[in-house]
Amino acid sequence: MNGFETVSAPESVSDVERDWRFADLVLHALIDPGLAGRYRRDPRAVLAGYGLHLAVDATPPALPAADARDLVVEDLDHGGTDVAFFTLCWVDEDVQHAVPAGR
Repeated sequence: MNGFETVSAPESVSDVERDWRFADLVLHALIDPGLAGRYRRDPRAVLAGYGLHLAVDATPPALPAADARDLVVEDLDHGGTDVAFFTLCWVDEDVQHAVPAGR
């Protein structure tokens, strides 16, 4: 479903909540209300689609109640430029001689 390789199954719900694949699911659910609805109807099937499988007696974790407008996604794999040709560092005279507190 998401193109990621399935690795070892989590042992508990808290393991699922700490798994990067669950974070990926949360991100997509915040962006796609249809996915969030599918998760509410059948969370185990959606988790399985992300390579996450719970024990039969485990309760699937709830998706965080967040507004997608508060979501910021940064693409760290593709920067704006590959090479910085020119950089400049400006140091204020007062900051130049600052000493950390307690020294």
